[in-house]
Amino acid sequence: MKLKKLYSYYAGFPTGVKASLCFLIANVLQKGISTLTTPIFTRIMSSAEYGEYSIYISWLSLLTVVVTLSLSSEAVLIGIVKHSNDLERYVSSMQGLLTTLVTGGIGVYLIAKTFWNNVFHLKTLQVLAIFFSMWLSSIYGFWSQRQRAFVEYRKLIGVVIIRAILHPLVGIIAVMMPLPDVVSARILAEVLLDVLLFGGFAIAQWKHSLTYYYYTYWKEAILLTVPLLPHYLAENILSVSDRVIIERMVGVSEAGIYSLSYSISMLMTIVSSAVVSVLQPFLFKIFKNERFEKTKDTCKVALLLVFVCNFMLIAIAPELISFFAPPEYAEAKFLVVPLATSGGFLFVYSMFSCVEFYYEKTKYMTLFSVLSALLNIVLNFALIPRFGYVAAGYTTLISYVVYAFMHAYAAYVILKKQNIRISNIFDIKSTIAVCLLMTVGNVVLSALYSSLLLRCGCILIVGFIVIRCLIKNKQIISYLRPEKVKNTKDVDTIKN
Repeated sequence: MKLKKLYSYYAGFPTGVKASLCFLIANVLQKGISTLTTPIFTRIMSSAEYGEYSIYISWLSLLTVVVTLSLSSEAVLIGIVKHSNDLERYVSSMQGLLTTLVTGGIGVYLIAKTFWNNVFHLKTLQVLAIFFSMWLSSIYGFWSQRQRAFVEYRKLIGVVIIRAILHPLVGIIAVMMPLPDVVSARILAEVLLDVLLFGGFAIAQWKHSLTYYYYTYWKEAILLTVPLLPHYLAENILSVSDRVIIERMVGVSEAGIYSLSYSISMLMTIVSSAVVSVLQPFLFKIFKNERFEKTKDTCKVALLLVFVCNFMLIAIAPELISFFAPPEYAEAKFLVVPLATSGGFLFVYSMFSCVEFYYEKTKYMTLFSVLSALLNIVLNFALIPRFGYVAAGYTTLISYVVYAFMHAYAAYVILKKQNIRISNIFDIKSTIAVCLLMTVGNVVLSALYSSLLLRCGCILIVGFIVIRCLIKNKQIISYLRPEKVKNTKDVDTIKN
């Protein structure tokens, strides 16, 4: 009976809230399983084999941006929302554009195969696997963005969970087979799994509309994504430059400690990614329909949720470090504070960048991303020799603070040109207050790392403050409260 009552309570939530909860659970499972299986691979693969696979993953991430222009990210989501009346032709033509780009990439590689193999430090089979993997993952990206736009979270969650379980499983089986090249075996096993899981999406999306090329949609996508190429590359630099510079200027072990703290700090992206995946299509539809009634309250809820998760992560950082690593990594707990706080400001950026993505003002995104990446590199070279590798955590925080507020300014300028006041969409005062509270609170927590009891007390105090804020704002409570509707199904908000 209790389970039935709990399900009934959950079923009454608005579709967006249910989607956020489901995306959160799926992300926790996906990243949790990936994290838990890492020690298995490090034990069944040699350090050289594990390093070779890591190189493959790094190049897959970078080349996906360069070759596919990140088509399956926000660009397609915006197109799906804008062209909902011509959806099948739009998605089909985007698959055509993707296939053309990947085929072109393979052609460039095959012309100078030996040269590129030496650049990537990978075998021919592994490089070809990169192209097939990026094509399949982008096909899945088109399908998943469609599910997100229409808030069809059940199918999407099912696919995410199935892949999260099978992906490491096929990798383990492939590595344990008596083969001369276990790295290539693991890579091929994972690509074949993606063929089985995502190949059907490509067939289905082309079956509904056999439109390989459509000039208007191709032009729109290219004009949106090409200017964003430096932006996505700069984001990669912003996330990895610290470790490279620490390794060169300080040492490998210090880079390892920093990498551990960075990985733990980014655990909060499990929550923020789930929130962003719902918030983005919500805001895109708000901009399309120009109905701003619940926008500020929704953004407040999202920001408070990320802040609370950020605060709790930092509160238990010493215990997490002890769980994930031996005592020599203890210093990493002090790096978790600035790095996790950076993750909070990264969410603030994601919130304001929705304006830039929707109105296709990508010049701001590119400029600000490159400037933030350059700022991070300059600060690292200036401060690491003077204050040690711990300074890299704070240079990252400074860079992300600047990054977030530059995009907030860009959102203000863009909305002003659309004759929309930014205060109609975002509560700027509340956003600044939460950012200040998050930063100061996290610094205070780091001073209390010697006492678990005091940190638990801080968690209770912050929890009380957040609950009071929610209760005070009745509109937010009404948004979170289940709807009193009987025998009705969720209605797609995009159709409104």
